[in-house]
Amino acid sequence: MKNLFKISILFLLPASLLAQEKNIKSSSTIKSVTVFLTGAQIQREANNVNIPSGVSEVVFSGLSNDINQQSIQVKGAGDFTILSVNKQANFLKEQSNSEEIKKLTDDVSTQRNVISKLNDELQILKTEEDILSKNQSTYSDVNGMDINKLKALLDFQKTKIREIKDNQYRINEKLVIEAKNLNDLNRQLQTFSTNALQNTTDIVVKIKSINALKATFNISYLVNNASWYPTYDIRAKDINDPIQLIYKANVSQRSGEDWSKVKLNLSSGNPSENSAIPNLDPYVLGFNDVLKKLQGRASGMVLQDQNSLNEAVVVGYGTDKSENNIKIRGASSIAPQVVSQQNQTSLLFDIKEIYSVPSDGKLIVVEIGDFKVPATYTYTAIPKLSKNVNLTAKITDFNDMNLLSGEANIFFDGTFLGSSVIDIQQTKDTLDIALGNDKNVIVTREKQTDFKEKQFLGSSQKVTRDFVITIKNRKNKAIDLVLYDQLPISNNQDISIEKLDLSGMELNEKDGKLTWKLKLQRNEEKKLNLKYQVKYPKNTQINLE
Repeated sequence: MKNLFKISILFLLPASLLAQEKNIKSSSTIKSVTVFLTGAQIQREANNVNIPSGVSEVVFSGLSNDINQQSIQVKGAGDFTILSVNKQANFLKEQSNSEEIKKLTDDVSTQRNVISKLNDELQILKTEEDILSKNQSTYSDVNGMDINKLKALLDFQKTKIREIKDNQYRINEKLVIEAKNLNDLNRQLQTFSTNALQNTTDIVVKIKSINALKATFNISYLVNNASWYPTYDIRAKDINDPIQLIYKANVSQRSGEDWSKVKLNLSSGNPSENSAIPNLDPYVLGFNDVLKKLQGRASGMVLQDQNSLNEAVVVGYGTDKSENNIKIRGASSIAPQVVSQQNQTSLLFDIKEIYSVPSDGKLIVVEIGDFKVPATYTYTAIPKLSKNVNLTAKITDFNDMNLLSGEANIFFDGTFLGSSVIDIQQTKDTLDIALGNDKNVIVTREKQTDFKEKQFLGSSQKVTRDFVITIKNRKNKAIDLVLYDQLPISNNQDISIEKLDLSGMELNEKDGKLTWKLKLQRNEEKKLNLKYQVKYPKNTQINLE
């Protein structure tokens, strides 16, 4: 019976050993990153991974702790089958990180002790120098001392002080070096404490292979703490020259892993947005009793007074029960420096230049494009509201640049004029870019007072307003200027407005808006008249400018 039990153990032991899964640790490197407006997709690669026969687990460690588990995808090249992919916390890595931080902390403490000892040596030398100085004054007060002994004492003192000074200089030089070493250690400790503990995630890939082989793995996943946004530099030398539009992306990330010398792609998509079609729930009508029941559920709803409760109340509410769908987008491999690709729902910019983006949240500027764009320049003035004359560049051929809405820094004739906004959401075919105020174009609006303003006729009175608008073009080039003003409009049949002189302005009868489209030659000055009369009943008052 005992022999039979021993034989059973011998048969069971090999089977249990064969059932154990082999654990293989493998490193991987980031090859490319697709940065979304919020979030980023990381593409990693691991080559020549030794895979034994049977079932084994390949562990890719040192990854971001910010990985979205649902987004993980692993592809393998080789004659094997991927059974499962899991994400797990790496506590051993965290322990290793803690040990590294402890070592750095000990090094900082040791370095501080070195500096403290050097400062103590300096203090001792200073004390010794003070004693010698006091002895020197004692020697000078002694009368009748043998001249040879006095000379020997002074020579000794001189030599000793020189030795002390040399030691002080040597220690001060060493203090500078040791202080720099301490600063480097503190910076390393700060960086390690901030970033190292975040890299505590493993991706575990369970595979099955008939034969031993070398495999290649491609790993992709989404991280949340990354983003980019567009900004522009807009430069114009003169109103006869094209616009220079420099398209830039501001990229930052705190994913916990540095992106060192990687291929970047920029996408206007947002994988965190809900892409499912919402449900349209029933549109419920009810009386006041329904209102009372739903008052606690409908946000912002205030109970009316008792009389109004008899009225029917419309309550519409619904919930979107669909789950978020994660969109995974692949990287592009187009050759030119930056190629923009229009996808179904987003733009993808393929950046050829290699970039490094550390996990510190600092902005890295990536240039998307530098365009020379033909533009039409127009000046706009509203002298009733402001003396400033605004210059606007109008661009019609901008669709191929695949711009996104963003802030723009404006430069005109080499001078920074301020910031503006490029709004791509507008539906117009023309992109208007405000270039700021031009001090070389002057507009004034002056009220004329050399006539009788008020007239009384029977039961009515009339008031006249007369303005002279002066435009001066001090530039050495001709300009196009659009000038706006207005006539008052009446919403009362007892008040009427009579046009006296509009200097050829276009009048919108509905809102009283006046428009002049002018062409001013270099150094030209023009004057426009705006004159009207208002009739209204006596003993009443109206507001006239």
